[in-house]
Amino acid sequence: MKNIVPVRFFGIDGFNRPVFKEIGGKRYYGFTNLVFSFEASEADIMQEINPDNIEFFGFTFNCEPHGGRNPRNKVIIIPTFEMPGEDFQLLNVAED
Repeated sequence: MKNIVPVRFFGIDGFNRPVFKEIGGKRYYGFTNLVFSFEASEADIMQEINPDNIEFFGFTFNCEPHGGRNPRNKVIIIPTFEMPGEDFQLLNVAED
């Protein structure tokens, strides 16, 4: 059985990477191969990311990413706004 790890958008780090924080936890996740301007909105970022590529970053914001995934976890990105379309949940489930 996989552990569900819900995350929400936290911000853009100093390297312009989108960072997501575990809801109720201390872990940060993000994307090392995508960069955005500091002014990018969460909606802009959600349209561009592929949740299958989310990686474990570490336990502090703006850290050097640890990288990789834990096969026992499933990361689910929960937007802070309502996404249009019924396929959102299917598109935003990735294994950690």
